[in-house]
Amino acid sequence: MKAPQRNSADPAARGAPSRTIRGALRLGLWAGLFALQSGVARAASITAESILGRWLVDDEEAVVEIYRCAAAFCGRIAWLKEPLFPPDDDGGMASKPKTDRNNPVAARRSDPILGSTVLRDLQFTGSDWEYGRLYDPETGHTYTSRARLAGANRLVIRGYLGFSLFGRTAVWTRLTQNG
Repeated sequence: MKAPQRNSADPAARGAPSRTIRGALRLGLWAGLFALQSGVARAASITAESILGRWLVDDEEAVVEIYRCAAAFCGRIAWLKEPLFPPDDDGGMASKPKTDRNNPVAARRSDPILGSTVLRDLQFTGSDWEYGRLYDPETGHTYTSRARLAGANRLVIRGYLGFSLFGRTAVWTRLTQNG
């Protein structure tokens, strides 16, 4: 049995892609250019000061105010949902203002959590912030940190030990002037 012969005018016979494939490729090219342009526009609209402000942390238990500190950025706890230890506190601090009792430095364990600096040395790198240190007063651990904006009102912040692969990412929400 003989194979059917193709007309040499047929694009498939010449190895050319079909109209459907060419259309998909063209659409993919335009989508890629749009994504690239959007990324460039996002990077162009971000300045070092874009991170400044008050941010509600992901579990909504605290607000961190990010401010300029020397050539970098820092953050302090500006609000706590539960600023007092619970009435049944095992540490003998029932109904007293929360302190940094898990701090690895014994002299700092009586420092109040409210107003404490939890983010230090975050440096703007052109579109993101890196090389920071993020302190968790609940555990007393300090992590390397980096942050990036995901829109005007979302801050994606990552704390990690050693390699960024071993860490945790949180999304903080910017509070408006009325918030």
